[in-house]
Formats: sequence, C-alpha cells, structure tokens
Amino acid sequence: GQVVLDYRRNLKGVERDAPDYRPKLRELNERIAQRLLRLCFQNGGVYTKFGQQLATFNHGLPKEYTETLAQLQDQAKPVSFEAAVRTVEAELQRPWQELFQEFDRTPIAAASLAQVHRAVDRQGRELAVKVQYPHLAAQMSADIRVMKLAFQLTEYYFPDIQIQWLFPEFERALRSERNSRRIAACLKRNSDVHVPIVYDELSTKKMLCMEFINAPKISQVGAIQELGLDPPVVARVLCEVFSEMVFCHGFVHCDPHAGNIFVRRNPDPTAKHKEQLVLLDHGLYRELDEEFRKTYCDLWRAMLLRDSALLEDCGKRLNVGDFAKYLPLLFTYRPISHKGRLDAAMSEDERQKLGEDLGKMRFSNVRVLWLILSGSSVWN
Repeated sequence: GQVVLDYRRNLKGVERDAPDYRPKLRELNERIAQRLLRLCFQNGGVYTKFGQQLATFNHGLPKEYTETLAQLQDQAKPVSFEAAVRTVEAELQRPWQELFQEFDRTPIAAASLAQVHRAVDRQGRELAVKVQYPHLAAQMSADIRVMKLAFQLTEYYFPDIQIQWLFPEFERALRSERNSRRIAACLKRNSDVHVPIVYDELSTKKMLCMEFINAPKISQVGAIQELGLDPPVVARVLCEVFSEMVFCHGFVHCDPHAGNIFVRRNPDPTAKHKEQLVLLDHGLYRELDEEFRKTYCDLWRAMLLRDSALLEDCGKRLNVGDFAKYLPLLFTYRPISHKGRLDAAMSEDERQKLGEDLGKMRFSNVRVLWLILSGSSVWN
C-alpha cells in the first residue's frame, strides 16, 4: 500500500516527457527498493526468495530495484545450530550424533528458505546438509496469500504493470526442490559442469544431504585465478552450459545467481577445459515444451542472421504479434537493423532509439521468455 501511494503522490501531475520526470522516478525507485529490501530482511523466508527473484529481472525492472535487491543473495539470517539440529533429528528420528561424525556449528551458507552446514557422516562422506528453517512451512501459506494480494493491488492501481502471471511461477519454485537428478542426467555428457550427488537416505522434505563441494563462487574472480583458472574461459563455459539447457534439453535452471554456481578445477584430465562449473540449488527450473524450444532456437537464428521474416514468424509463434521486432532488444540490446557486430558499441542515435523502444514493450504474455531472461541476465 505504501508503495502504491508513494508512486501516486510523487508522480501525480508530472508528465512523462517533463525534464524532471526521470530524476524523480529514479529517486522514487531507489527509496522504494530500499523499503522492499528492509521488508525482505525483516521477514526472511518467502520474502527473501521473492526479492532474490526480482533482483534477476534486470531486463524488466529498473536498475534501482535489481541492484538494491541483489544484496539479498548472500545476506540471509541463519538460525542457531541448536535449531538446525532439532530439525535434523525430527526429520531423521535419531540423535544427530548417531548419523554424523562431524556437524559444523556455523553454517557455510544461509539462503532464503534454508541454511547449509558442512558435515561428515558415519561412512566418512563429506556432506553439505541443507536444513529448512523451522516454522517455514507454517508461515509459507500466509506469506504467499499476502504476496498474492500485493500483486493484485499492484495491477489494480497500475494497469500497465502486468505481474500477476509471475506469481504461479514463483509459487511453483517454492514447492519444488528436487530437480538435481534430472539436470544431472541431461548434462552427464558435459564434463564442464558437475551436479552434486544427493544422498536419499539422509534427505527428507525439510532437509537435503548432498556431496560437499569446496570451491569459490563464480563471482569470486580472485579466488578463481588463484586456482590457476581463467575467468574468461569460465564465462564461456557458463554460457555454453546454459545454452545447452535451453536449446538442447529444454530444461532450464532459472535461478543462476552467483551463490548457486561454484567454479573448481576439472577433475577429469581429458576434459576440454580445466575449468568446471558446479551447479547448486535446483528449486527453480522451467521445462520448455518442444514447440517453444524450437521456436526459441529459430528466434536466435533470426537475430544472429538479421532475418526479419523469420523474426516475424517467431513472433507469431510466441503470440507477441507486432512486438516481435522488440525481441532483439531484450536479448541483444540491439535492434535487428543494427549493422555492426553484437559486441560493437552503439551510436548515440541507436542508444536513444533503444531507450524509446524499450519503454514501449509489454511482455506480460510471454511467461517462459521472462524466466529465461531472468536467468540469462546473470549468465550473459
């Protein structure tokens, strides 16, 4: 409610083409983004997860939101060791000392819905134990209802902002956490990526035990270089791995922020690259139907070959009509008429035209594209 009132009060009577409109809007976006950040920190759980998702939507949200909410990726508040092991014992119906030789008191990571402890089981296997926060299940239903109402109010007061379609995708992500085996099967022939093994006998609905991987995050460039690995090669491998998911398998990890991707030296000496990605957190995936996957392949072919006819055909298949001409702006930040290489700098005229065109886009009906965009904003 405060967000809606803030926008209405501060932008009332200010024309979009007025000189002071954009400065006021940026200042307002920053203030409201900080308010949302505090809300997510205070409430945790579902709110933190939602804030993390918003932070990846840099193709559709102002940068004041995405840059501010990006702070949520690494700053979730953990619960005490005692609370974590109570959950472990309740789930496995045994004292934790009977199951583990070691169980580190301090979590190595605290995510939105769970925290992770390093442990060693009685077989000597080094594990990462992901434990759901206590009372999360009870709070989740109420939090989801509140968020759903907030989405509805946003659309009611701002008809141009169509976001309710995002809610089912977000809710689906909260309900699913077991996609690791499927993605491991999809990528088993790709030695450039590793999906940690999950140990079923120590896993339940509220805890997940998997192979422990000691490696730096993909954002820790210095640590990656200390391993003798090449960051530009890591970037290329990242694009190749996610392109394989999208274009070949149609099963896509849609939450690839830095906390979910590690980099290590490839244990396979015959591998193409010495750099290997470790893919974590398999809660938010999207399965692309075969028709969409093929259309998406054709879309990229149209953009790379500057084939306007094929682009128009893809637009029809994606049900975006006349807005097909804006798809290259979303994915390449270039119109299809751009004559230079994709990595070439744009002219000032092109930049101005790009800003005008981006401001006209409304893609509320392209749900799957939006999820892929949220991921590609990280791995591009």
